[in-house]
Amino acid sequence: MSKATGYSLWLVPERDTETYVFLDQLIRNTAAQYRTSVFGPHVTLLGGVEGGEQDVCEKTRVLAGELSPYEIKLGEVGSNGTYFQILFSKIDQTHSVLNANALAQKVFGVDKGDYFPHLSLAYGDLSNEQVVTLQRVVAQGCAIAGTHFVAQRTELWYTEGAIEEWYRVETFPFRIS
Repeated sequence: MSKATGYSLWLVPERDTETYVFLDQLIRNTAAQYRTSVFGPHVTLLGGVEGGEQDVCEKTRVLAGELSPYEIKLGEVGSNGTYFQILFSKIDQTHSVLNANALAQKVFGVDKGDYFPHLSLAYGDLSNEQVVTLQRVVAQGCAIAGTHFVAQRTELWYTEGAIEEWYRVETFPFRIS
């Protein structure tokens, strides 16, 4: 099992939408079948943010005030073979998606390198065979590519330690244009 550090800024579909329910069910079904961790559907805008909670909250508030709602469009299913990217849907790298991450890095004064926007469908230490099978099952069983949602806020999550210990700190709505 792998552990994360610090805080993470997540873009989450509205919880009362078909998109959220579809992705949540897919993540839960995969977790049950492969005995992996359950987590809510999200796209990490910026992860591994260090600092005190009050400071991180204030920077997140500033960031959210600079961002307008933008579309997140899911693409092909893939894997990078790492615990937190064992199975994911790639996100279209639009100007809005890349700009939001660049602004987040600027506000937090960090350089995390190239941004790889994705929505994780499973975390875990799975074999290559399991990953290939899972990719095939997900690709055939549901039309994830083309699924989309509008990011309207960022959720600040405390993601230190085991996944079961993570919790949402606060939600920050984007500015209305």
